[in-house]
Amino acid sequence: MAQTDIYRKTASGAAQFAERSVKLPGVARMALVMIDGIKPVSDLQAKLGAMGDVDAALETLATGGFIEMVPAGAAPTGAPAGAAPAAVAAPAAMSFEELRKWTSRRASSAMGPMGDDYCMRVERAKTREELIAAAERARNGIDSITSSKARADAFWAEFQQRLNG
Repeated sequence: MAQTDIYRKTASGAAQFAERSVKLPGVARMALVMIDGIKPVSDLQAKLGAMGDVDAALETLATGGFIEMVPAGAAPTGAPAGAAPAAVAAPAAMSFEELRKWTSRRASSAMGPMGDDYCMRVERAKTREELIAAAERARNGIDSITSSKARADAFWAEFQQRLNG
């Protein structure tokens, strides 16, 4: 496994991430949270290396069909294999509860374990205004934790589309 290899979740991996239907070892679970089709293996090792063997965790996820390597030269998308491109259709309108769950999952996926505080604020939101405020904090967290304003702006734009249906 090369330091520059990039992995993305498969459809099975995205389902596992959402439903936690399979018990994964700690490092593998955290790696699955952080895999986004953008970060190279070196980033995962830097952030998770203290928890255990990241290469073994990635092998477990790949063998289980939860992740796959992004082909060389392919534009990293962060989307599961076979998923439709995000720009194809506007997201469907969501209920408050669905939007709160989506926001928490999306923020967690973007920030990994370092975003737990932001996700907890999202999950505690009881009103639309509280959810918007928590999502805006998550946007700022994505920007500071990932050092990617573009990623934070993409999160915010998608949140607003889903909020406004």
